[in-house]
Amino acid sequence: NEPAVKILVEEGKVKGVEAGSAFYPADIVISNAGISRTIDFVGQEKFPGEYVEKAATYRSSNSYVTIKYVLDRTVIPYPVVFYMPDMPSEKVFRYIDEHTVPDDPYLYVPVPTNYDPSLAPEGKQLVIAGTAAPPGASDELSMAIQDKIHKKMCELFTGFEDAIVWQSRTTCADTGALTGHRAGEAIGLAQIPEQVGRLRPGLATPIQGLFLVGSDVGARGIGTEIASGSALNLVDLIKDI
Repeated sequence: NEPAVKILVEEGKVKGVEAGSAFYPADIVISNAGISRTIDFVGQEKFPGEYVEKAATYRSSNSYVTIKYVLDRTVIPYPVVFYMPDMPSEKVFRYIDEHTVPDDPYLYVPVPTNYDPSLAPEGKQLVIAGTAAPPGASDELSMAIQDKIHKKMCELFTGFEDAIVWQSRTTCADTGALTGHRAGEAIGLAQIPEQVGRLRPGLATPIQGLFLVGSDVGARGIGTEIASGSALNLVDLIKDI
């Protein structure tokens, strides 16, 4: 429960981390805070100028807002549901760039208790419904998008609304508070053609002993896959140091 406040670097080498009122010396520091926040933790002046300039050009991923429901009975028989609105593909996520509310939201709906019933009391069903939101979306915009999610869930599944025991909503700001991502973006850097594969930041930074890990760097895949793949690649990189 001590948030990191500074990564100490001297003469191009990492020396440790300041967290709370303590200093933790280390020959290797691994940051999962993302490339931009890691630069801030160190200080821009400690990095080559081109590294800082490149980091500033990266585009953040979208945020993701969700509603978590507990139902008093099984309503959705499927382990996961993808709902795609009936419209041209280029229009499905246009609201992201426009910072507005989708008329008909794409939905990703995993049903965890259909995999593991122990995740909820016996006979109850846990459902998570979410969709993309603009990075940095306000609480007002996040909630308005979630209202659309809820309306669509009630349209898609007969008896859904009547079965709700409680619901919990997660906004863009909630994601930012949990992950430290400034814009509440879901996975850090966006996966767009200009910054995937070899075009993503590397695991090693220009500072000796300072490494990056997480969705920003070093792996292919999506979500948890890209983050865990990054960690496995990093192990191979540093295990003999």
